[in-house]
Amino acid sequence: DSLTYEFIQDSDYENGLNKKEAERVIELLKEHKNRYSKETIGVITANQKQEVYIFNQLITKNYELFEWLKESGAFIKSIENVQGDERDIIIFSTTYGPEEGNQRVNFGPINQELGSNRINVAITRAKKKMIVVSSIDLEQATKKVATSLHQGPRDFIDYISYAKSLEKKSERIRENGSENQRIRESEIKRQLLH
Repeated sequence: DSLTYEFIQDSDYENGLNKKEAERVIELLKEHKNRYSKETIGVITANQKQEVYIFNQLITKNYELFEWLKESGAFIKSIENVQGDERDIIIFSTTYGPEEGNQRVNFGPINQELGSNRINVAITRAKKKMIVVSSIDLEQATKKVATSLHQGPRDFIDYISYAKSLEKKSERIRENGSENQRIRESEIKRQLLH
């Protein structure tokens, strides 16, 4: 799949950070390294605090991974600084999430006049695959961004919703494929036994 969505359950956005999302991003980077993939990879965060936090976690707790990422040409950048950078795989940490159960829609630079441009740049950095890692409560956010002054917040939520809808569609296809496989296997067994 060229666009996948991972929802991070029970994650809180506090002081400009989403630590559970950052942990998942680092896990995805480890998985990529362990696959010995030749595909290039980059991380885009929705704000600079998340970018710095991921960087610090890599340097202090995952230095070997940090070194490998550096050598392989990977990047970790916030949405404000990603202009022109492309990689085969992009992990997009949407960063913002519920604060004590309340989904706010102050998405920092995305709420500004050029927020829509920032979203467009971010979502077009992946040559092959985009992985959206998010803890945003889409139901709450969709209602709240409807009246946003600028288009950026609506584009942000629309893109995350789109990624989620594709993931649900993929799940249904996989489930249907498994069910069809079970039906075929049971039909073959029935024919073999009679």
